[in-house]
Amino acid sequence: LMAGACASLRLLVANTEAAKAILAVGLLTIVNNVPSTLVINGLQSVYWGERMAEYQGWVNLFMYGIAFFATGPLGRFGDRYGNVSAVAAIAAVVSLPSLAVLVAGPTALGLTLWAIARVVTGLTGSSFSGSPAYFSLINELSAPDEVETLLGLGFAGVSLFWMTGGVVGLLVMKAASGSDRAVLFFVVGVSVMSFLVLATIQGPRGRKAAEATGDIESAKRGGALDVADCNSQGTGAALHAPAGPQPSGQPQGTARQQRRNPCAEAVASFRFACKDRSLGSLCGVAALVSIPETVLFDVNFQFAYSALGFLGGEGSHDQGRDPRHAERVLVAYVSATATQVALLIGCYAAGVLAKRFSSQRLMLWLIPVAAFLQCLPTLLIFLPHLWAVGVVGAVLGSSLMVLPPLQAMVAQVAPPGRASEAMGAVGAFKCLASLLGNLLVSLIVPVLQRSGLGHPLWVLYPACGAMTLSAVLLVQRLPAVAAHGATAGEGDFGEKVPRSPSVVTATDSTRSPVDEAEAMGGPVGA
Repeated sequence: LMAGACASLRLLVANTEAAKAILAVGLLTIVNNVPSTLVINGLQSVYWGERMAEYQGWVNLFMYGIAFFATGPLGRFGDRYGNVSAVAAIAAVVSLPSLAVLVAGPTALGLTLWAIARVVTGLTGSSFSGSPAYFSLINELSAPDEVETLLGLGFAGVSLFWMTGGVVGLLVMKAASGSDRAVLFFVVGVSVMSFLVLATIQGPRGRKAAEATGDIESAKRGGALDVADCNSQGTGAALHAPAGPQPSGQPQGTARQQRRNPCAEAVASFRFACKDRSLGSLCGVAALVSIPETVLFDVNFQFAYSALGFLGGEGSHDQGRDPRHAERVLVAYVSATATQVALLIGCYAAGVLAKRFSSQRLMLWLIPVAAFLQCLPTLLIFLPHLWAVGVVGAVLGSSLMVLPPLQAMVAQVAPPGRASEAMGAVGAFKCLASLLGNLLVSLIVPVLQRSGLGHPLWVLYPACGAMTLSAVLLVQRLPAVAAHGATAGEGDFGEKVPRSPSVVTATDSTRSPVDEAEAMGGPVGA
């Protein structure tokens, strides 16, 4: 384990720009999630009570509805102008919910304004694991043969910063005599830090400009060029062309994409995914994994509060004088921290294993494990203790181990120069799945509450596990793709396999423009 940690540290030192991206993503994870853990969940249990999961489901339903239309344009924006700019815009949007509660205070009005601002954050295309633009940025700044490991470190960084932010936020709250506003001021400060980190990142465009001015050594210190840059003279050139009329004889696709409305952009993302069998299958896997992820994390806090008897039924108490306020905060903190620790360890291990065994093979192993883990939280009914809440959070966090190899496979099968767009397409399917998941929560939870069952939300856990398990069928349909530095056209252990023209791996970035065009089935420059 220590050897692996040292190797990861050396990798981050060798890829400084990717390390900065992981740092920025981690800081934005604090901004997006820590207020919910330390402030919002307690407010919801007081003011929303037994309708907590239902109302949260409606908030997420509208948020993911916006995200569904935003992910495609956001991915194309990242391909066109660089993902640093895309993530900077996201950083501004994800700060809005905290600012809303900071202005209105931790009251019923503040909770309402938070809900409205939370819906607006759908513009970032974020799911529980973050915005696709986060991981597109890491991919953009990573060498092709290090994408799997750095994406695994990115997911692990999400968990590490979420956990660290929760600890620091809790200490800030205790130092301020339980003040929720103190936590929100801390979060706003972290948001400012994320902007400063993003401002120091020298993306591929900046490095090419440095090379053009003769500062080649400075450009090399920024890390390896991304796939799009390696193909900037080939098929990916049109994607990075400036806006405006195209010269005669050049493709007009970019200009047409810029004139599309959001609905057309969303449809274009689906068409882009459906034209490639491998990418379409991965989109299906993402959807089948995201629906259970959405449902379980929507209901988990209410399930825990219900099992421990901490739900505020009347929803009219002053949180500042509620004797159970501290207990609610502790339950939310223990659950979230256990989830983060498990996610940190699991995603790091998944990133390392994906580089060794291939992402596809690892997904075939991890999906059944994740399905089993999603069934275990039902035991909280029989063990209504704080330590059991931590165990439940840990098993749910471990069930997310499937995400790093999934993102790595998207980068492997994406056409040259369109990795961000491919991740955006997968993100669109994840947002649609999350949309459906939240609709299910909003419609099914009230029915379960009227069923007369004791702690009726337990039914959702095995149902979600069964849905996750069904994703194995789509993974089995995927053709073998090159992984962990293998030559394109080789299988998991180097054996030769037939290539499909639509399957272009991350390692294809080293080929010439002629080879790229022939692999895509057309003439050079087509």
